[in-house]
Amino acid sequence: MGAYDDFMREKTAETLLKSLIQSSILEGINFYSGFAYFYNMVRQNRMTGTGKIISFINRDELAHTKFISELIRAIIGENPELQTNELTAYVHQAFEHAIELETQCTGPTRWPACSASSACTATPPTT
Repeated sequence: MGAYDDFMREKTAETLLKSLIQSSILEGINFYSGFAYFYNMVRQNRMTGTGKIISFINRDELAHTKFISELIRAIIGENPELQTNELTAYVHQAFEHAIELETQCTGPTRWPACSASSACTATPPTT
């Protein structure tokens, strides 16, 4: 949460962009892991009501992610000096870190070859 704390301490366009990038990761990547369990239950014809509610939440998160990405583009469009190699590196590093954490936290049960009725045979790609 460093980016959010940085923005609260120092409200600049750069810290705003970094906090928006982190929000994009939260809304666009992290929340989906939490939804997977419920979608799996719906596939098994269980918790269908909850699955419907989760699908509405999922739709909202998608709208938030779209808005955040448009806001980032608008800020950079109005302030092109913010589009630096440092910011690009920050974006790459932040998304790579988020993907690494998601892979570690969700484990092999999230791989396509896995199902609730069989052992997982898929292995994550090595990097």
